[in-house]
Amino acid sequence: MMTKLTTVHRLVILPGLAVACWLLWLAPLGVDAQNYTLSIYAGNSDQQPAPVPTGTVSVQPNDNSCSSSGSACQFSYLGGTPTTLLASAPRGFSFQEWFELDSTTPYFGTVVSTDPVYSLTMNVNRTFYASFVTNTSGNFTLTVYKGVPGLGNGTVTGTAGFSCGINAGASSQAFANGTVVTLTNHPTAGWSFAHWEYGGAIYTGPTFTLTLDRDQLVQAIFTQSPVPPVVNVISPADNTSMWACVPVKLAATASAGSGWITKMEFFLGSTNGTNFATQYASATPVTAYATWWIDAVGVTNTFVVRATDNNGAQTVSSPASVITTSPPLLHLLDGITNRQCELCMSGVVGRAYSVLATTNFTIWTNIGTMTGTNTGFLTFVDPAFTNLPHRFYRAGPQTDLADFNHSISTTNVSASSGNTAFITVTNGSCSGGSFAAGHFNIGFYWSSTPSFAGVPSFLELPLSGCAANGIVQTNVPFTYATVSAGTYYLGYRINDLNEVPECNTSNNGIFTWAIKVQ
Repeated sequence: MMTKLTTVHRLVILPGLAVACWLLWLAPLGVDAQNYTLSIYAGNSDQQPAPVPTGTVSVQPNDNSCSSSGSACQFSYLGGTPTTLLASAPRGFSFQEWFELDSTTPYFGTVVSTDPVYSLTMNVNRTFYASFVTNTSGNFTLTVYKGVPGLGNGTVTGTAGFSCGINAGASSQAFANGTVVTLTNHPTAGWSFAHWEYGGAIYTGPTFTLTLDRDQLVQAIFTQSPVPPVVNVISPADNTSMWACVPVKLAATASAGSGWITKMEFFLGSTNGTNFATQYASATPVTAYATWWIDAVGVTNTFVVRATDNNGAQTVSSPASVITTSPPLLHLLDGITNRQCELCMSGVVGRAYSVLATTNFTIWTNIGTMTGTNTGFLTFVDPAFTNLPHRFYRAGPQTDLADFNHSISTTNVSASSGNTAFITVTNGSCSGGSFAAGHFNIGFYWSSTPSFAGVPSFLELPLSGCAANGIVQTNVPFTYATVSAGTYYLGYRINDLNEVPECNTSNNGIFTWAIKVQ
């Protein structure tokens, strides 16, 4: 009995080809990819009629700082970037207002805020300056800035009950002139304290002490601790049973706790085992795929996947184990590996099996033989695979179809008469025995020469039911109404389209009769 493969080959896409997809970057809708210039004056501008003292302006993001009032400090930001201005006064002064210079309000521009912390979005070129005023009240304001409100990054506490809460972006409190204030940072879980920023300088101690002799702004910079990525093998499930020779198609997903996934690695056994596939990425979440081939029966293979994020944090998945078993008898499997097509089939030890291939499901070509081994399965590599656009395969145990006897009713016919061919086909033994032949064709040929070279068949007669070690007979009538007088040759070949795997095809024909047409 023959098993026919109906699966169409599909090439496996290698991991390196996916890099371009992961590296493709598209600007989100509503984001302006143009850079704009932010100009800052930390006090007096030469555009103003009355000079004012110069303080310090810090700009986030990017930890920029400006202490100039005579010329602008300029910083470049991508369109759509949220930006925050932070003002500290010179000694003896308090912050008064933020002005934005424009073409419609000469000199001073437009007042946009009276808070030393001012947030904006960069969507055009913009110019701001900080205005400071002499403080005669005897009290100065301390402002602590922690970042965007709602981050939950930590708290800052200080002298006289000062507190900047966990979800606050900034907090302010008034102190008497000359008060010494000490600030202490308290990062929340998942965050760590990086440093203090004051007057354009960075301080790394756990506390920061300053004297209130002006309105002052201190930045407490917290950074989120890297959260390891999460990675799971989604296919196959753990403890899956699979046939030997079937490719194990693995799929894994990973998501970054902070940042994005940069790499997914597939390992056999553990991360100390064989790294058989790696896929690079720059996104989160990511789904990656890999293929592993197992040729041994009764073996358990374990797979793990390691995900790496842009912070270098790594996580290894829980293992997924695959147990291999023998395929069912005469079940033909296929797979593509190393640019070759490897066929695999379970079979009986010592028995021969033919492999047939076709590109049209009509004519099959015997391309090789597989012999059963004590491993329970056998393999065959198609040597012509890379030279063909597509190929379909089938395989089965070999038998031996042969011509048992043949005769024809007459070899002398007239152009208007006919005759009948009588053919008996026998099904003999190969190594391991004989098998029922199933469906096969007898091809008939007509030629003016006995060679039949390049002559196509004019009839394909299907036969079936040829039992093991048995025979099958057929009677085929012919007429010659359109044939002119002369000597012709009628030939036939058994198993003409190679439907049945055979160990010996030399006894299949072409067998001929010389036909004289009068």
